[in-house]
Amino acid sequence: MSIKSSESMQWIYRDPNLDGVEDVEKYIVGGYHPVNIGDIIGEKDKRYEIIHKLGSRGFSTVWLASLIDKQQYYALKILCANSTDDMEPKVLQYLQQCAAAHPNISSLDDFFQINGPNGLHYCLVLPVLGPSIKDMSQRQLSESLRHEASQQIANGLAYLHSLDICHGGTFLITLHLKVCR
Repeated sequence: MSIKSSESMQWIYRDPNLDGVEDVEKYIVGGYHPVNIGDIIGEKDKRYEIIHKLGSRGFSTVWLASLIDKQQYYALKILCANSTDDMEPKVLQYLQQCAAAHPNISSLDDFFQINGPNGLHYCLVLPVLGPSIKDMSQRQLSESLRHEASQQIANGLAYLHSLDICHGGTFLITLHLKVCR
């Protein structure tokens, strides 16, 4: 969007605020992996076809994908390239190894890396869930639904704490990874 500054009478450029659209300037070396609808991503035995974009955050894009020949749907989270922070995949792999799964914690269905034009990317295959809490907070929710969501979040965090994992804002921090109890 271009606007004319009233003080200097010069044209300046300001990025539009588009909900759900990632910063295209992050499609650089070390950034996002370019993905198109219909792309096939994965390894020989497990290949996923991209169906739709689910969203993006600062360090990843998330895509609705189906496992080829199985008609099973997953959320394929592709992290920015050459990330030195591999904590999320490590924590999810650790949780996957734990015998007792928790209903309020997403499980990692698959994990692999792809090499693209912007570098090496971690790919996390997760179950497809409902809308994000952020998106839901924009709507007026009933008191019972707010209570139920809060209870599920508290139960999930308590479970993570029981495994010596704590949530630190927008990322997970492990106190120490050990064999599951």
